[in-house]
Amino acid sequence: MTDDRREHATTLLRETRSDPDPADASEFDTMLGADDPTLRRYGLDGLKILARRDPSVLTARVDRIAALLEDPDREVRAGASAIYAESLSGDPVLAAADVLVDLLSDSYPIVRWNALEALVEAARTDPAACEAYVEDVLAFLDADTDHVRAHAVRFLAVVSMERPEAVVPAADRLVEILLSAGDVDVGIDATVRRQAPDRGSRVDDMAERARERQRSERQAAGHAVFGIATVDPDVVRPAVDDLLALLADPDPQVRQVALDVLVPLAEDDPGAVDAHVEAIADCLDDVPMVRASASQALTAISPVASDSVASAALDHVEAIADLLDHDSPPVRASAASLLALAADRDPDAIADVRAELEALSEDDVSFVREAAADALADR
Repeated sequence: MTDDRREHATTLLRETRSDPDPADASEFDTMLGADDPTLRRYGLDGLKILARRDPSVLTARVDRIAALLEDPDREVRAGASAIYAESLSGDPVLAAADVLVDLLSDSYPIVRWNALEALVEAARTDPAACEAYVEDVLAFLDADTDHVRAHAVRFLAVVSMERPEAVVPAADRLVEILLSAGDVDVGIDATVRRQAPDRGSRVDDMAERARERQRSERQAAGHAVFGIATVDPDVVRPAVDDLLALLADPDPQVRQVALDVLVPLAEDDPGAVDAHVEAIADCLDDVPMVRASASQALTAISPVASDSVASAALDHVEAIADLLDHDSPPVRASAASLLALAADRDPDAIADVRAELEALSEDDVSFVREAAADALADR
């Protein structure tokens, strides 16, 4: 009988992969309670496929799927945890977070990896609620597998948005990941590439995916380091020179996040960064998102380096003026503040952007209005 049921389940799963039919959901649902672990796994796989067209297939059965996270069979645990990692989102994942954390020590690597990926979604749903899981995730920062380490970094980055103090113990490792920029090379012999170009193309694709994972991981690490710098700048300050070196990184998002980290460091101790005004000012000629972060960094340094920041502002008035209508109030305020410094040196320097500054007099944010008024003040 078991063989017959397994054969039927195999056929149904194969047909579902090629032509999903929501009417089959009840059959897969029945399999979740089978004594045979293979049938339970097939039930999970079938429901996961059907959910691509109708997510309610899973959400209507989330309690049953959650129970299978603790199934005695590792393949069933793998199937259930994969659903939490790849197919569910929001509150259902957050509700299972305690169980998912327990799975981080599962004997089956795939289960551990799925659980970690799912915890990233739990953190996105409620970063503060996931603060308690930081210590459990820290060990994965040294994972040998790139995508596993990337999930750990993303989790910490998300938690740091609301609970940066919880991530401070990982500061050194996160800085190290942010600074890592080694070339990703999936080697293939030139002769093999000529004889089998399709294979060479696949290897190139693998290398590009690996490079993209590395870029994403470094960006996430940077966001986490920024959070740490806002609550404990002393921990990050020793990396100032390394952060400045990242201003030449080929990835604009890495350049941006390096500048973002410099802002709280400079706000806490401008003297730690004031010798690097020129390097930061060069970023005002960069893409808009990098330019916005450079503007804020220069404004943070200006209390102890007003002359050099003013000179930089004079050289980049047009680029700074482009930030006056930025979506972020701190960026608008920093741009106006830099133009005020430029106007201190040469009132005529802002003649062509007075209209934009005057428009900020009606800004919704008071500190933006104040910065604009300072730039427009008679001198």
